Amino acid sequence: MTPSARIQAVLDLLVEIEKTPRPADALTSAYFRARRYIGSHDRGAVSAMLYDVLRHQARLSWWLEKNGADVTARTRIIAYLMLVDKKQRRDIESLFSGGRFAPTQLTDDERKLPRKLETHTLDHPEMPDDVKAECPAWAVGSLRQRFGKDFMYEMLALLSPAPLDLRVNPLKATREDILAELKKLDFKAAPCPLSPFGIRIAERPNLSALPMLKEGLVEIQDEGSQMVALLVDAKPGMRVADFCAGAGGKTLAIAAQMNNKGRITACDVLAKRLERSTERFRRAGLHNIETKALKNEFDPWVKKH
Repeated sequence: MTPSARIQAVLDLLVEIEKTPRPADALTSAYFRARRYIGSHDRGAVSAMLYDVLRHQARLSWWLEKNGADVTARTRIIAYLMLVDKKQRRDIESLFSGGRFAPTQLTDDERKLPRKLETHTLDHPEMPDDVKAECPAWAVGSLRQRFGKDFMYEMLALLSPAPLDLRVNPLKATREDILAELKKLDFKAAPCPLSPFGIRIAERPNLSALPMLKEGLVEIQDEGSQMVALLVDAKPGMRVADFCAGAGGKTLAIAAQMNNKGRITACDVLAKRLERSTERFRRAGLHNIETKALKNEFDPWVKKH
């Protein structure tokens, strides 16, 4: 893909994320599944830019509003390229060429935007703290109450790209075995500092072709989620409900703790996500999981069970 084609892909995804009430990662995965011709290197580059734009969304929107520009996917990308990626005006016009696979040419109003932004940096003294921290307005009050003077410290920590963590499935492998296999494949990997099943990879490779992922020996799961599952402290024979299971990541970890004994019910209001999770359960060799799609949190099934 050309640089312009990558930007068009990011634009497509931003528009899809804005109009569709589904998680950004799920939409991104679906986008790439429908475009198998996009190679792993380009997928990585598109994903990296997309999530970087999302991590800067409040500050980019603040700059656009300050300069009287409409806040759209295109203007956010233009502001991102100027303020974060440090492109020159001529670079922006070249990227928005209107050529094959490239974004359409800049409008007259869009052409003015790089001129207004070219002498600025991303942060500005007039920015409110919640904008600098990329904290949505609905969450500011409760998070300030929770963190007090540490509010900015905690919020800014969330703006760093997350590490890439794997969780070893203890029913099928050990962490030592997986680390050895990853080393053979030239991956730079190390044990996670907290989770006894976690492995942290130091790069951003395309993991979809990893044999241990296809065989259910590992799952992609951040260490924080692994620790949440461990704190449940589920034991074999218990009955457990994962009330907001989503794609089933924590369900998998908890089911493995239960050593395939007992019953864990994965519940969610997103029925299709639950349906897709069943393939992950099967691949991991887990058969103590059932799924239950709920209408909402007041679904009669909840009270009955």
